[in-house]
Amino acid sequence: MGTDRSKGGRYRRRNFRDLQIVGKTDNGYRVVAGLFPLVNSEGIALDILIHGLWQRGYVPDWINFLREAQAYGWNLGTTKARIVQAVSDVHGRPWCDHVELRLEQVLQKLLSTSCNNM
Repeated sequence: MGTDRSKGGRYRRRNFRDLQIVGKTDNGYRVVAGLFPLVNSEGIALDILIHGLWQRGYVPDWINFLREAQAYGWNLGTTKARIVQAVSDVHGRPWCDHVELRLEQVLQKLLSTSCNNM
């Protein structure tokens, strides 16, 4: 997928090597985990990433994305808002509403787990 920057490539291979196919959606899209470093370290815009994955038959594992963002200290509410905006930009509002509802459920679980671990 990526190339080594030291050899003139745009992205570091190490940020691509942890990508994993973790499932499949009902409509046949493969679910990919390990995307957070591409946004955080490589600076790939979330909407560009979503669009590129979709064109190739993939969708992000948002649960994994939120967990990784949380581990890096990102505010989960802000991260969710960024995801919702990017999904809306790429897929439109109806699809985004579905994703937003699911993200809210995941976010509540992550927040309750964080509070219980304090």
